[in-house]
Amino acid sequence: MRALLRTALLSLCLFSPASHAAPDKAALVGNYSLQGATEVGSLLALHKDGTYQWMMSYGNQDLASAGVWEVKGQNVLLTSRREPVKFRPFTEQELTFKKQPKPGVWVAVVGVPHQGPVADVEVRFEAKSGKSATATSLPNGDAIVDMPASETWARAGLRPKGTSGQYQWMDVPAARSKARIAAFAVSNPQVLQNGFASMELKREKGALVPTGDTAIRGRYVKEP
Repeated sequence: MRALLRTALLSLCLFSPASHAAPDKAALVGNYSLQGATEVGSLLALHKDGTYQWMMSYGNQDLASAGVWEVKGQNVLLTSRREPVKFRPFTEQELTFKKQPKPGVWVAVVGVPHQGPVADVEVRFEAKSGKSATATSLPNGDAIVDMPASETWARAGLRPKGTSGQYQWMDVPAARSKARIAAFAVSNPQVLQNGFASMELKREKGALVPTGDTAIRGRYVKEP
């Protein structure tokens, strides 16, 4: 979607300022460019089937969101439909551990190979005996628990922090179990770029302007 970004000023009026009727949903369908934001590019596409696509690029960071949109009074409400995060064990070739945890400590490292760590992933550590413990990955990707030296790490369950869904369980390879450190990769990292859970835009002088806590400055103007 980066190629769809526009930097030229657009001035298309979407609705008559004097009208107080709810905007016609069909008239809202189309592509919108963010105007009035410095060094930020963003595109919003409202599709006639009620779905949307959104992206924003600033500096070296790209954010994206997709889901459904609806007319809410005089405003437009975007609600993200985020794809579930999926995990897999790192391969031995992807591992770059430099030191082993201290006895009685188990470490699960969560990240994206060749990109970096992933924070806020809840990890459930389970021993062969059935004993378990839970920790959340830190900004450096590490989730750490204390376990007796007599326990053997059997498997790990992962899910994003704050979700109530089931854990995705994976067996811990014997070598990783013995070393008491294992790594788990996010296999669909694009979902981590989700820009928002929901965003409401109000009509303002023929454009759609983000409101609330989205902290997006500027206005989305429809492309010809």
